[in-house]
Amino acid sequence: MLSLSPDPYIFYICLYLLGGVLMYYFGIFWIDPLISALIAFYLIWASFGLVKESSAILMQFTPKGINVDEVVRSIEEEPEIEDVHHIHVWKLDDNHIHLEAHLDFKEDVALSVSNHVIDSLEKKLHKSFDIEHTTFQCEYQRSDDKHVIV
Repeated sequence: MLSLSPDPYIFYICLYLLGGVLMYYFGIFWIDPLISALIAFYLIWASFGLVKESSAILMQFTPKGINVDEVVRSIEEEPEIEDVHHIHVWKLDDNHIHLEAHLDFKEDVALSVSNHVIDSLEKKLHKSFDIEHTTFQCEYQRSDDKHVIV
């Protein structure tokens, strides 16, 4: 947008004042709908980004900047984890990234061990990917679909 001011609203006010002067002193009345149309087109153009981002949140798309393959590799680095599948990463709002996944453990571990692994994963995922909330389904030798589903 062409603007001398960092605040676009000041630019629009000046544009309307200029239009008012041109209409009052020179009788150029067609300037009013032209200025209104220019501002309307700008607002429509500027809203596309917001609509696109809002739609991505509502449709629970994987957030930009999150590579699910990297998240999977990070989770599988844990020595107790054999496989991760049925993974879903999404944003609930502008600031909070959520993750849910199934974790296949290498051994039939006690609940306290799985809690330790989950705590470790939560810290790692928050630090590496800014994932703030996780839900893990812990499994051992379960026969279900083992594909990474995004």
